[in-house]
Amino acid sequence: MWPARLSMWPLAAGDIEDIARLYGDAEVTQYLAGGVRTRELARAWLDEQLAFWHKHHRIGRFRVADGTTRAFVGQCGVRDLDDSGEIELGYAFVPAAWGRGIATEAARAALDLTFRNSDLDHIAGITFPENLPSKKVLINCGLRYVREDHFYGIDVSYFSISRREWQAMVSAA
Repeated sequence: MWPARLSMWPLAAGDIEDIARLYGDAEVTQYLAGGVRTRELARAWLDEQLAFWHKHHRIGRFRVADGTTRAFVGQCGVRDLDDSGEIELGYAFVPAAWGRGIATEAARAALDLTFRNSDLDHIAGITFPENLPSKKVLINCGLRYVREDHFYGIDVSYFSISRREWQAMVSAA
């Protein structure tokens, strides 16, 4: 289920320039908890993602690039969902990648890899209630709406997919 038109590999410390540019863009961060981030905050976010990879070894966030040009288009993968004990799917992409199915392709690949390389029984996804494009990505990846909730100090729409639901979806494809 690896996306043919994308290249994805684990985030690394050397990705800071692209991550800082991504999270410094007000258009990108309008629906992300914390909003626009300084370079220092982007570095702290990246360090958290690297620590997650170190802790879990085979799951985490990926650098996503155009499969042909290798140009950075965003990040996608899983991390801890606030202090809930759950794992969440998350993503952020440069505006030039929006509306092209890139987020859905990357998110499906991240879900597949996460379920293959972990014993998680489900993966959550959250988004601002008014962020319809993000809701569409989650739904197109098979996550189902569960409830309105509160994480990271904000109100969110909570979605989830179980391992069984993911396996059934992949088998049917």
